[in-house]
Amino acid sequence: MSCLLVLVSGCATIKRRAEVVTLASRMLDCPTDAMHAQQAPIDQVCAERAYAEGRMGRCLSWIPLDRPAAQGWIVHGCGAVERFAPHPCDPNAPHVPTEMAFDPAFECSTP
Repeated sequence: MSCLLVLVSGCATIKRRAEVVTLASRMLDCPTDAMHAQQAPIDQVCAERAYAEGRMGRCLSWIPLDRPAAQGWIVHGCGAVERFAPHPCDPNAPHVPTEMAFDPAFECSTP
């Protein structure tokens, strides 16, 4: 179904899914066609992440969130799971890994 035939929010969801899968593909070193993304409440954040060649990699350890979770994306692929949430300062910006989105030290500048 074409985006012209669905609501604009539906098209935004398709675009977001593609953005999240592309980011997860790079982080997990997994081809996009081997990944599945679904919108879901975010219930965990990454506590320890692997880093390779100066880039973020797979999450090694997850911890539960201790507050109500926001809606985000959960991506499965190549034996790994990744969680993404909206950017804490700009809802129009690409989603970010959960530990970045829920980091209380993240400061948003105000105009």
